[in-house]
Amino acid sequence: MQIEQQGAYRHIAVLIVVLSGLLSALYSVVTPMWEAPDEIGHFLFARELTTSKRLPVQEIGDLGEAHQPPLYYALAALLSLPVDQSINVGALRLNPNFIWSGGDQVNISLHHTDETFPYQGQALGMHLARLASSLMGMVTVALTIAIAWLVFPKQPWIGLIAAALIAFNPQFLFIHGSVNNDALLVMASTGIIWQTLRTEKRPQVLGQWLLLGLWIAVGLLAKLGGVSIAVVCILYLAWIGIRGGSYRQLAKGILAAGVVVVVLAGWWFVRNQILYGDPLGWSVYNEVFAANFRDTPLTWSDVREFLRVQYRSFWGVFGWMTVFAPGWFYVFTGLLTLTGIAGIVLSFISGKWRQLGSRQKRTFILLVGLVLVQELFIFWSINRFNETWYQGRYLFPAIAAIAILLAYGLETLISTLSHRKQLGARAVLLASMMGLAIYMAFGIIKPAYQSITLPKSSIWFLPDRLNVLFGDQISLKGYRIDRDEEASSLLLKLYWQAERTPELDYSAFVHLTDNEGKLIDQDDGSPGEDQRYPPSSWLPGDIVEDWRRVTIPTGIETPLEIRLGLYNWMDGQRLPAASAGNPLGDSITIYLEEP
Repeated sequence: MQIEQQGAYRHIAVLIVVLSGLLSALYSVVTPMWEAPDEIGHFLFARELTTSKRLPVQEIGDLGEAHQPPLYYALAALLSLPVDQSINVGALRLNPNFIWSGGDQVNISLHHTDETFPYQGQALGMHLARLASSLMGMVTVALTIAIAWLVFPKQPWIGLIAAALIAFNPQFLFIHGSVNNDALLVMASTGIIWQTLRTEKRPQVLGQWLLLGLWIAVGLLAKLGGVSIAVVCILYLAWIGIRGGSYRQLAKGILAAGVVVVVLAGWWFVRNQILYGDPLGWSVYNEVFAANFRDTPLTWSDVREFLRVQYRSFWGVFGWMTVFAPGWFYVFTGLLTLTGIAGIVLSFISGKWRQLGSRQKRTFILLVGLVLVQELFIFWSINRFNETWYQGRYLFPAIAAIAILLAYGLETLISTLSHRKQLGARAVLLASMMGLAIYMAFGIIKPAYQSITLPKSSIWFLPDRLNVLFGDQISLKGYRIDRDEEASSLLLKLYWQAERTPELDYSAFVHLTDNEGKLIDQDDGSPGEDQRYPPSSWLPGDIVEDWRRVTIPTGIETPLEIRLGLYNWMDGQRLPAASAGNPLGDSITIYLEEP
């Protein structure tokens, strides 16, 4: 490659890495708190480290993540360390109508204003922890490019396409926009693959083996679900060493890597042995998660369902496996996958495979082996566990291998086009995937979690902002007036906020009067009642939009006013109004410019 071309490829690589971070951060904002798989347990583990400075212990009846290795949570806790998470802002409020509880709603938690931006308390702690996942995702994408460029140094687009297949995969972005130790596991597994290829290139350098041991230790301290990646990579290096007759060098290298693993990660297994009587903590885990174990033999019907769910959730099933992408999205990703596979087949048929060097062929076989062994590990798991293991994210430890293989196939097909069409095809591929990633965030995830309460930002740009306190319970933060000329009416949108949970379902009165106080029309009602969310249900900080309509009689010329306030519907007693501590009586007046 020419120097100018190398610079351009690097710029594209940096752009894809940065976009992956920005998009996962976008997903972290769009996805409400607690609405990612097992995020409750993951966040509470990190919060435990922040608040009590100790590791949680597995206990019967506690379906948390205390069985998980601690490194991810330590890193997430480090980012959220400055936050006072004893403030219960954004705390979990279980939804009794959640699908898994027998209801028909996709949200596991009830969502309120307090968890919206600007974040505070637990809400801020969670979003900082989610940021840790986004950063790890960026590293995974960067390492994928590095792996592909090591294997195919003269075909830089393979690395760029592979990176895009990961960076713009909506499911990857969703998981890396949540609090989930999969983020560190995937990063570590990708790092193990990268370091394996570097060690293969310079096996005589002991430092390469030490770094490999470091990556394996990180993986073991992240989650045991990627151990198959480490095993395959070690076996690969052993095979290379044995073929080359470098037995002594191989033994020294594996010993060096093993020492690093034992020194860095061994303490975790010793702790488990002391606490639970076995190094993995399985004895207690089996009791805690007994409900997740399969109670019937695995059948072909189960396998078909597993493959269907795994495929869809590898690309895009959100929430707690409750929010699905449109059918056409799975058709698109299916065609993309089949096209990549077709390109691989074409490389064998056309003879392009024979043009690869021996090291490239070995690495190609390694990548295929990583995918197959990870899938075999998942098959072993679903033979023990139920549908909880059907999720496509369990393939993510091998996502770099999957992406590079598909990118190789896609680039094989693209390379058959003219030079100009090649650039167009690559641009369309990257742009379409990025566009789909953005669409999934705003077109699928965000609408799935519409809340009755409004975000804090909803009052920032109101044309008429107020801060009127009624009693000591509810504030009027502002209003918006829309005129309906055809119906000769005014639509008044009021924005109420709970200072604390109201004692009862107060009613709002909206009186249209002339300038002498004569009543012309009125609209009374309890704010939020039409949305089945009356004031007595509000939590502190909740912002609720309340619509009131009054009719203006034709031919009226006197200046008009709107008087509004809150009252106890049982006895008619109005709540006193005040602004900045100054009494305003029992109502406020809005002066209309014209009738």
